[in-house]
Amino acid sequence: MNNESKTMTFCVIVLYAIVSQFGWTEETVVAAAGSTTKVFESVSKPNITAECLRDNITLSCSSSQGSEVTYSWETLPPCGNDSCVHLGQMMEIHPLPPSEPTSYVCAAQNPVSRATSDPVILGVCSILQTPGRGQVPIVCPVTATLCLIGIIIIL
Repeated sequence: MNNESKTMTFCVIVLYAIVSQFGWTEETVVAAAGSTTKVFESVSKPNITAECLRDNITLSCSSSQGSEVTYSWETLPPCGNDSCVHLGQMMEIHPLPPSEPTSYVCAAQNPVSRATSDPVILGVCSILQTPGRGQVPIVCPVTATLCLIGIIIIL
């Protein structure tokens, strides 16, 4: 199904029929009502993909099923005791300076359903290079890893 909701219009007309002594009928409209109904497909569990370019990471969220889907991102601490929320299908992360690992979860929803992705855990650490070259930031792996241009992402 495509990502658009289906709109159906219904019209109900109630007729009142009168049968006369001559055998013919007279119809009178007693009530008429119209209604428009939208039908939504439930969203499926979203998937997260990552693209690394230098020191930026772009996370994208997509759901294979669902109509009129909206996306949001939730991060668990270090945003205090509350989650940080970002609206939109994509989120750009600038993982500098080194930080504690952060969990990112994508939520896909529409008026009839909501589904969340598995968490992606990203953390930035420093790895020492040869003397005189400084430190190189790297996103630290926790489970499975994808390494692009010196940045490692946990998927």
